[in-house]
Amino acid sequence: MFQSLDCSQVLVALKDSTLLGATGSTTMLGEDDLFKIERMGVHKDFRKAGVATVLLDATYRSAVELGYKRVHLTAKPSAKSFYLQKQGFEVADSLVA
Repeated sequence: MFQSLDCSQVLVALKDSTLLGATGSTTMLGEDDLFKIERMGVHKDFRKAGVATVLLDATYRSAVELGYKRVHLTAKPSAKSFYLQKQGFEVADSLVA
């Protein structure tokens, strides 16, 4: 369905050279141009401190700046409320988009 392009992005959150979290994304081609957030994680010691929100906001802004109109991500069931309720994403065809 989708073909990955040779364009990917990794954003990291650092504090005094300590890795707090990271997100990885890829641009995709399919029916529509698509920006896909592949992975996002925050070190367990820094969860609930806003790191995931900062990373997600920066990744989303990057997609908008690159001209993408749709952003897709796949989330674990345990993270679903973070994306749906706190970040405003919607479920679409088994993807949080």
